[in-house]
Amino acid sequence: MIRKILVLLFISVNLFAAQYNLEIENDQIMLLIPSEKNLFVSDSIENNIYTLVLDGKFAINEDIWGYPISKIESAYNGKVTAVKFFFENKASKPSISYENGNTAIKFSFKNAPVEKNNIYLRMFVGIVVILIMILILYWLLKIVMKRNISTEIPGTGRLLGKVDIMPGKTLGFYELLDTIYIIGITSEQITLVDKIQDEILCDKIREGFTRKKDFSSYLKFFGKEIDKTEIDMTKEIIKEKVEKLKRK
Repeated sequence: MIRKILVLLFISVNLFAAQYNLEIENDQIMLLIPSEKNLFVSDSIENNIYTLVLDGKFAINEDIWGYPISKIESAYNGKVTAVKFFFENKASKPSISYENGNTAIKFSFKNAPVEKNNIYLRMFVGIVVILIMILILYWLLKIVMKRNISTEIPGTGRLLGKVDIMPGKTLGFYELLDTIYIIGITSEQITLVDKIQDEILCDKIREGFTRKKDFSSYLKFFGKEIDKTEIDMTKEIIKEKVEKLKRK
């Protein structure tokens, strides 16, 4: 019983495999369908699709790269099979003949430009798109990680602000109790640059970050005067710490 089932499966597989043979050469595409007669019923062209109606039931589904024909698919309606050939540009009719026990459908592209390099161009564009997406994702992750390092510092203190020294290097001013810690943040590590415990200097740094980066413009917006000495002192403190970080 098992042997009979295996024989039937083998025969069915062979029959299915023998339904058609697609031969692709430099200047032609030929579809060979084993048959006892010429299976041609009718054909038609609509835009870039050539439809060939054949007598019998066939299942054809092929994707072709780099040729004027990009796809072949079929549909059976219970009596005949409609095989559609999708062209990249304007469709053309093939030569149809019966030879050596096959219905031969032959498309010749001798007078048409065969863009064999299309497949390589599409592969190249696809790889470039994937690389760009990876770079964008890496850039976004880097920004998120940098933001987490700069703002989500655990403890009872608070982050007063940060100063970007150069791309990839940042100074963070973190206040914990009565001390301000100056932290150097890079893409590779976090370093304690210095800590300030002097109450006057701490107040100046707090005021500086409260007034944002451009202190004069910030207070001028509200119509207030600003003490230039306080600004210079705060900027000088930050400048000293920046220079110290650069020397490390």
